[in-house]
Amino acid sequence: MFYCIEESLIPLFADSYLLDANNRLLFLSLWGSEAAVQEFFARLTLPNHELGLRYFTLVRPGERTVVEAWQVKDLQKLTAKTPASGILGAMCHVWLYLPALRALDRSAGHGYLLRLQDEPQELFEARQWAMVKELSQIPLLDEWTEELMVQVRAMGMTELSGSGVSGIHLHIKQECLVELVQIRLRDGRLSVPDISQLNALDSAPADEVEDAAPVESALLIERKRGQLDLLI
Repeated sequence: MFYCIEESLIPLFADSYLLDANNRLLFLSLWGSEAAVQEFFARLTLPNHELGLRYFTLVRPGERTVVEAWQVKDLQKLTAKTPASGILGAMCHVWLYLPALRALDRSAGHGYLLRLQDEPQELFEARQWAMVKELSQIPLLDEWTEELMVQVRAMGMTELSGSGVSGIHLHIKQECLVELVQIRLRDGRLSVPDISQLNALDSAPADEVEDAAPVESALLIERKRGQLDLLI
């Protein structure tokens, strides 16, 4: 069922949206005439005394959601139009979104991960761990997933709310993650392959290294760089 945008002067509808933990707009899928879409976009950029919108309301029976429009100047658009010969005539379909949804900010250690309604929980959690490894400035082994993800979620993961799409925002505090890994390595709750495994893998032919278990090959590469030695 579509949402109506209550403040729009011309009928305008949304079929999905995504908000952060403070109800700030991250993504919005709009349907309406070209005039309705342009009017809405214009009001997002106008000051309040000129009928500008800093907040707007998504409404459908039994549900009202107030949305804060933020970082408006950074919002990007993808636009398509339905054929004029259709039942409703020419309609604009627009995706309005923050570019941060499409790329991780590795320098700041944060990013967004979106989830479609039919994605299995197991697959979504696997993608969360993959994002943690990509944002982390230290090497992480896949066998550490269960131990670390509980702490990572508590340290810097927030749920995103929406309709049609959901997701998470992850912010990794690098110093906290390094300290966590150090503590877990020292108390034995995290472990690494022993040195004999590393030496055997190090002297193996290149094709055998490529075929080795991902955990061992990743560990070898990172140990060669001297990164894991700083933690153990």
